[in-house]
Amino acid sequence: MVCLELAYRPHVLSPCGHVFCARCHVLWFKKALPDEPPFAPYLTEEQRTEEQQRRTLRYKKLCPHYRIRVQARPAEVWMIKGLVDKLDESIRSGQGNDKDTDISNSTSSTDAEANEARGENLKAGTAL
Repeated sequence: MVCLELAYRPHVLSPCGHVFCARCHVLWFKKALPDEPPFAPYLTEEQRTEEQQRRTLRYKKLCPHYRIRVQARPAEVWMIKGLVDKLDESIRSGQGNDKDTDISNSTSSTDAEANEARGENLKAGTAL
């Protein structure tokens, strides 16, 4: 299981067609392999970041559900993004707000955490 939140920046995987938020794609693709050794303790933070990027590029990218190889970069799904944005906007404005749909008290308690949960801190397009 990768993501159970609203997919604020939904991306689709090819060829399976599964859709996840960009933030969860990035976290999934960066996830260390079970047999991967830990970073050397003497590495600086910059060296750790560079090594993490090298490792991420080497990983075989698999769909979290089907475990089949992803054949192309995940593509943003603009139609779903528009629907999710409208849903989020209506809930935050209080339209249709009841006990079961109130997300104002969700796990993101600060604006920075909410922006991160929506993937607003991630790069766009092919830079993702």
